[in-house]
Amino acid sequence: MNLEKPNDEQRKIIHDLIEAHVANTGSLLGIEMLQTFDSVIDDFTVITPRDYANVLRVRAAAVAGGTDPDSPEIWEQILEVTNG
Repeated sequence: MNLEKPNDEQRKIIHDLIEAHVANTGSLLGIEMLQTFDSVIDDFTVITPRDYANVLRVRAAAVAGGTDPDSPEIWEQILEVTNG
């Protein structure tokens, strides 16, 4: 497992989820979390299975390099990094 702090996109998702929770429940804890979000977010950890993280890395590198992430050559790389 990979344990990481949330990136900017994940921080936004977490914030939006807490906002939705507050809107649906009126949660006082949720309101407090939103008011102190910049410090509360440091308590969150993103847990990603190592193989899945490797797949995401290979696919992102393919896209950055202008290669179709679903191409046979990329799938071969994915199988290599996942021992598949």
